[in-house]
Amino acid sequence: MNYHYVLTLKPSWLYMIAHRGKNIENRRFRPISENYNVVGKRVLLHASKTINMQLVKQFKLPIKQLELMRGQICYSVLVKGAVRFKNGKVERIGVTANEAVKAVKSEWYMDGQWGWIIDDVKPIERIYGQRGNLRMWKYRGDVQGMLL
Repeated sequence: MNYHYVLTLKPSWLYMIAHRGKNIENRRFRPISENYNVVGKRVLLHASKTINMQLVKQFKLPIKQLELMRGQICYSVLVKGAVRFKNGKVERIGVTANEAVKAVKSEWYMDGQWGWIIDDVKPIERIYGQRGNLRMWKYRGDVQGMLL
């Protein structure tokens, strides 16, 4: 059976990626581990059920749209690479030194985190009600032809 890797995000951050140009997703873990390597691959994005009202107010986000996204796999993105700036040192995976510097200077990057550099956001034609996971997880099913 086919599967696709999925990241669960708060609906506010997912909305920012899809509609406001957020191109860095901060994580405590790298996009490469013993169990997966998503650099250069598409990853599905899942909206958690929890809405952060502070972010809604701060970024003036449409609450109704966020509520509709909750618990759903809504988008896919290309993970170009990742970068982390910690203790004065830049670590990078799958990106050039120039791309790494640009990423750590981004308004979206959080120091000390792995900033996953994402691109090519695509909505998914059908939305699936799914339970999320705080780390990378697998959606077992075919999404071919569902990407708009």
